[in-house]
Amino acid sequence: MRKDISDKENVSRFAQALHTLMIYNMEPEFNKAKKSLPFDYETNPQIQLLIAQGLSRFGHQDEAAIYCRKAIVLGAGEEAEEFLQYCETLQAAVGNSIRNRLKPKSATLAYLPLMLFFALLIAGVAYLGKSSLDYSNAWLVNGTLQSYTFTIDNKPYTLSPSGVEKIKIRLGEHTLKMGNQPAFSFTNNDPLIRQILKKSLLVINPDNMALIAMKKMKGNSQPGETIYSHDGQIRVLENVPFSKKGFKKPLLSPLEKTDSIALFRPQNHEGIIKQLQQINQPEAAEKYARSVLEMDPFTEEAKLLIPLAVKSMNDQETLAFLKKQVDRVQSLLDWHLYYQDYMKIHHPEIDLVPEYANRAKQNISEPESLYLAARVAKNREEARILYNASDQDYGMKGMGYFAISRDLYIFGSFAEAQPYIQKALLHDPSEKQFSDLNENILLGQRNYKKLAELAEEFLRANPKPSDEILQKTVLYLTCAGFHQKAIEAITKHAEEGSAQFAQLNALRLYATRHNIKGYLQNLRTAKDTHVDFEEFLYNGEIESANEALTALDSASWKDHLLLYCAAMRKENAALAEQNMKQAIEALSEESLTQIADLLSKAQSVTPDSIQKLDIDAPDKALLLTTFRWSNPEKKTEFRALAEHYNFTPVYPQLFLEELLSD
Repeated sequence: MRKDISDKENVSRFAQALHTLMIYNMEPEFNKAKKSLPFDYETNPQIQLLIAQGLSRFGHQDEAAIYCRKAIVLGAGEEAEEFLQYCETLQAAVGNSIRNRLKPKSATLAYLPLMLFFALLIAGVAYLGKSSLDYSNAWLVNGTLQSYTFTIDNKPYTLSPSGVEKIKIRLGEHTLKMGNQPAFSFTNNDPLIRQILKKSLLVINPDNMALIAMKKMKGNSQPGETIYSHDGQIRVLENVPFSKKGFKKPLLSPLEKTDSIALFRPQNHEGIIKQLQQINQPEAAEKYARSVLEMDPFTEEAKLLIPLAVKSMNDQETLAFLKKQVDRVQSLLDWHLYYQDYMKIHHPEIDLVPEYANRAKQNISEPESLYLAARVAKNREEARILYNASDQDYGMKGMGYFAISRDLYIFGSFAEAQPYIQKALLHDPSEKQFSDLNENILLGQRNYKKLAELAEEFLRANPKPSDEILQKTVLYLTCAGFHQKAIEAITKHAEEGSAQFAQLNALRLYATRHNIKGYLQNLRTAKDTHVDFEEFLYNGEIESANEALTALDSASWKDHLLLYCAAMRKENAALAEQNMKQAIEALSEESLTQIADLLSKAQSVTPDSIQKLDIDAPDKALLLTTFRWSNPEKKTEFRALAEHYNFTPVYPQLFLEELLSD
């Protein structure tokens, strides 16, 4: 016992032990514990008051009063002062009875209040003792951002969002029921006294979505580390710091620390997802996403949650999960968008036009209905009419105009796409995908003057620009011929000698089109792992390039297609075939099966089938260049289209120009 109580952090546990010994009238053990008291506990008001109460219970009022006064001096407060009065009253009663030598009847009357008090005290202790053996504490925890009601043994409880409530629960079998979910049975085996000794908490989490943060206690492998509980409607958490006090207020961020136990509950679902992934619980993150969507399919975070929720599902499960919601109401736009995209990739044989055309006819005044019908329309002109109608009177907030502009951009009609993206930006100038498309269209038009104006707007609006904004700024200023301004932007916002400084200079030198050597030198300074591969490609050393690519951990399908083209130019059929296979494998792993299928049947592919792919221009230029080499009969058409889309002044633009010049 001495070993247990000598731990400075176990004050609460020692106090519970003293209390237990006192309740069960174990005076010898109580005295032994008192005598073995560590020095640090001599100054603890809670411990001193408990000793006073125990001594009084065992009839030692004089000694109890001494400990009581000590507790008061140490700051035990009003409770200790009241108990001191009680001890002094008992002392006075005993003293008077001895001095006055009362007659037997008078003595009985004198002791009657004291006897009555002890009778009540014993009854209370007996009740508490029985209660500690028949019941335990439980914490009801709501791990969601919604209020809900549930029952335990038919008794209703309501928890507010992120709410926590402490209840008493008897030992034995119990039934938990929440909403339309099946009833759940559980057994409570730990009485209160055992909970105290084990430092355990019984947590009842009906939604099974609570992420509970708990600090590891001394004695664990890494004391002070925060650990997490993420699974189970019924959880018994052991070795909990300050378990008697229970939960603190919810933590809103992983940067917040807890010295005990708390519900980790950011004000959005993305925060929970990121934390589960951070603690290496990807399956728990997927399960959480499913639970959120089942509880609240209308959540604003559905776009983030749906792909995660279906990640581990097979095709049949995914369709059932999606159809359950898309068949309900039209307004679940994110569900319909994901469903349409999923069907387009995995079930292209199924025609969605009748389903969504019918929805549009029945809901002609709803912009969402028109927008969704446009997305599956077979005819581009028909789709454009529907998109245009969906954005009238602010309808889709620019999404319809964006879709028209994106379609025209995909087919290389940059000038025609420009007015539509401007309309979209008028609806929502802060929407990033609108501004990104606008910049790509301007690049396609080689409108570097306008891009330079945007670059200067970026810097005015962002005194401390992000890496992305800084890269765009340097690129656009360089393309417009404002080389000194580009250099000044780098010097002002990147530390000289840093990797960022070198990367930005590499970007700038590549865009000048005439300094590949300087570009490669800056990549080396930035410790770019891709630089050897690029240098061997530029030098025509394809065998060495292949070795460098094999050594890379991050080789992509694009790298393999570039090496395929380089090998074909060198008439190295074996190396070309090897890299084509590797490119197809990499595409399949990234679920880019449509592109993989096109590469597998190169001879039957037409330029139009590549042009209509909804992919970024640099990727489309690379694919068209690849088919220029794999399909010699149509190389002229593929080359012309590739040159049209090869307008983005970053790697591998210049190498593609070389490949297309032969």
